[in-house]
Amino acid sequence: MNFNIPFSIRRDAALLAHLLRRAFEYTKVLELASFVALSSMMQFLSLRQAAAQKALHLAQLRIPAPNR
Repeated sequence: MNFNIPFSIRRDAALLAHLLRRAFEYTKVLELASFVALSSMMQFLSLRQAAAQKALHLAQLRIPAPNR
């Protein structure tokens, strides 16, 4: 089959395809950036939790035991 598609429609379709490819690439970049941010936040929260546990442990060492 031979379709006679006007040049302007082919040009617009090619431009749209190009823009969709670029949008997909940017989506992948944003997905990677969000993964890196999430993993960094998880690591920060883990370190913060470890510091809080250590501070609690040190505070418990300073509290004298109740006299019985």
